[in-house]
Amino acid sequence: MTKKIAIVLVSLLLTLSIALAQWTEKKTYSYKSVLRIANAFGTHGVAVDPEGKVWIIPFDATDTSLGSSALVKRREILVFNPNGTKASFSPIKIILGDSLNNDNTSRGINTDSDGNILFSSFNRIFKINYKTGAGIAKVEMSVAFGGNSVTAAASDSAG
Repeated sequence: MTKKIAIVLVSLLLTLSIALAQWTEKKTYSYKSVLRIANAFGTHGVAVDPEGKVWIIPFDATDTSLGSSALVKRREILVFNPNGTKASFSPIKIILGDSLNNDNTSRGINTDSDGNILFSSFNRIFKINYKTGAGIAKVEMSVAFGGNSVTAAASDSAG
């Protein structure tokens, strides 16, 4: 019986090592949360556009802005070129006039059939031009559906 268990464990370890050997680190991207909590909530989504730019949405606030009387925590979309440098329009803090404030947490990010970015933020979904970082469209869900949020939006080949 012990021999059978040993064979199973060795087989499992061999399979695991082969599976892990396929992954190699190419680039490390980093950002700093203004919440200053070690490993706060980390990255909540990653997408890669047709130009190879990496789009990252941290769950936590990464920036602050001056509100009417105090600092307001704000989220950002970080965009990196394939070589690891920030894209010229990164970070994105406002889309179509909407600030990515702390009340609207990041929920997911994807590319659509045209390569544009779909960014989900609590009850809103934004479509962003992957070449310029500018907002193209926005859908806002009613909070009347129980206060629940959307999840990562997706698109099929027909858009």
